[in-house]
Amino acid sequence: MKKRKTIIIAAVIIFVSAIVSVCCMNYIEKKNRIEKVEVGDSVSAVIKGDGITEGAKKPKKITNHVKSVKMGQYVNAIIKDDDSLWIWDDVGIGPKSNGNMVKIDDNVKQVALSDHDVVYIKDNGEMWALGLDYWGAIGIKENAGRFEQAQKVGENVEYISINDHEVYAILNNGELYRRRGTIYEDEFDDEASWINGAEKILDHVQFMSTPLVYYTVLKTDGSVWTWGDNFSGRLGNGTLKNSNMPEQVIDNAKQVSTSRTHAAVLKNDGTLWMWGDNKYGELGDGTTKCSVVPKEIKVGGSGILGIE
Repeated sequence: MKKRKTIIIAAVIIFVSAIVSVCCMNYIEKKNRIEKVEVGDSVSAVIKGDGITEGAKKPKKITNHVKSVKMGQYVNAIIKDDDSLWIWDDVGIGPKSNGNMVKIDDNVKQVALSDHDVVYIKDNGEMWALGLDYWGAIGIKENAGRFEQAQKVGENVEYISINDHEVYAILNNGELYRRRGTIYEDEFDDEASWINGAEKILDHVQFMSTPLVYYTVLKTDGSVWTWGDNFSGRLGNGTLKNSNMPEQVIDNAKQVSTSRTHAAVLKNDGTLWMWGDNKYGELGDGTTKCSVVPKEIKVGGSGILGIE
């Protein structure tokens, strides 16, 4: 009887040890797993399973509890798990940042960056910004505190995409608006809101990407539209000609990702389609020839869950 009891106790100990071991392994795996990646012009970062952000020439820990990260040329930003927005930079944006991470605001759902500007959307749809706004595209009022104190520049905004000279905003009703800076000879007065100096581009839009000289839109019906500079066929419209009007290039899209030279679409059926420059084989089709139309890329295994 005593021997049987000893065996039972030993079995329980082994069972508990196995559970603890599995839990520890799962924790370590989650802690080390890379959840998201963000690339900027001069630095890259990853978010690991425990919310740690890493970046710089050699990966180093930056902070904890990170939901999303944006890396720019001179300024970087994170949104933490509590929806607070923090930035760090080398050009003096933010309250006495001096290269250190500083908190900017709460209840933030999206942030976008240009070289010297931070623009973000709050949960209530308000658009706020701080920085230089050199070309006047954002609508930041010129005052001594514009680098330190964020200003409200719009409302009813769902998503923003910006580059150095333009701001694109998708409103809550799916309308896409564009405001261009003075480099395009559009002179703005001191409007009360960003939208007063913007022009409507499209309806029923859910996502917009603006890699400076060409533009990609994903509409709510799954269609993808492009326009702008068509270097190496990155518009995917079947030609190498530039276009100043949006043209539909593919349908049934679930997600879109673009770079300065090529684009990728994940369709609702799990297939991957790519087009544009392919000098270094970035399309993954086994060649180095550019594609002026969307081309299905075969990927081993089951369907793709997402693209970046």
